[in-house]
Amino acid sequence: MKVNTNCDVCQFAFICPNKFSDVRLPNKEGGLGFCPKLWDIYRMDCWDCIFRNRVNRDGDAVYVCRAMANSKLAPDGSVPIEKPKGCPLLLAKRKGL
Repeated sequence: MKVNTNCDVCQFAFICPNKFSDVRLPNKEGGLGFCPKLWDIYRMDCWDCIFRNRVNRDGDAVYVCRAMANSKLAPDGSVPIEKPKGCPLLLAKRKGL
């Protein structure tokens, strides 16, 4: 299934840092393939995701996911090794959105 790289219809366009850049397009379309939905779904984890963000909460550094409404990625605040099952980015990739 082909992934839609049109930022105008992407549900992550409001938080994606690559929205206005041509680097987000696939290599065959003249870009560098930096649209997060173009990454290999089985290799992608939270460490590589561009929606991962480090913030300070109560003086502690906590990793949050901007794609999951700034929720903590793990109960202790660390980035999990495995992908979260409810990740909207992975669900969008599976559906070809």
